[in-house]
Amino acid sequence: MTPGDKSDFRQIDDCKDFIDTVAALPYVNRNKIMVVGMSLGATKAAVVAYPHPDVRGIIMMSGAYDLLFTKNSMSKLEYLLYKANGFKFPNDDKELEKYSAVNYFKAEGICLRDEVKPTPNNARVFMMANKNDPVVKYENTLNAIQLLNLPPENYSIFEKRGHYFEGNEYWVAIEINSFIQAVLKNEK
Repeated sequence: MTPGDKSDFRQIDDCKDFIDTVAALPYVNRNKIMVVGMSLGATKAAVVAYPHPDVRGIIMMSGAYDLLFTKNSMSKLEYLLYKANGFKFPNDDKELEKYSAVNYFKAEGICLRDEVKPTPNNARVFMMANKNDPVVKYENTLNAIQLLNLPPENYSIFEKRGHYFEGNEYWVAIEINSFIQAVLKNEK
């Protein structure tokens, strides 16, 4: 986690530097680097970790993958509550698009380091959301799932609870563990 203002999108460069630093460590196996992001952390992880050639697996939970969609789908009251809670949307819609993960996702996947063919998304991406999320509409995740062409085993949409999967922690842990085990099993 990067310290400071949680809604500062300039932290994205810090996140990329962090992954690059970890990947360069002599005792780190580049084939086993995984990133987990929750809420705005999922958005930032998607922008940085999804296209990164050293990230073998990425788990994204309750993310606002399309920030323009997120902003435009908010009521005025929701927008005021976000601002009152310290969240800062960039004023410029072009900046929102720059930091929207949907602009980095590729249906065919991405090429990991030393690979010539893209690694398919179903081999490295897992997403979770809640239908009743009061913070980020779960349609954000549904749109991302479609863009990534993910099969049902690569995502979970919970019917109950909220943004932080309250009451579903056990199932969230099981899903994350199962996905990590599957990625490591298929490691080259």
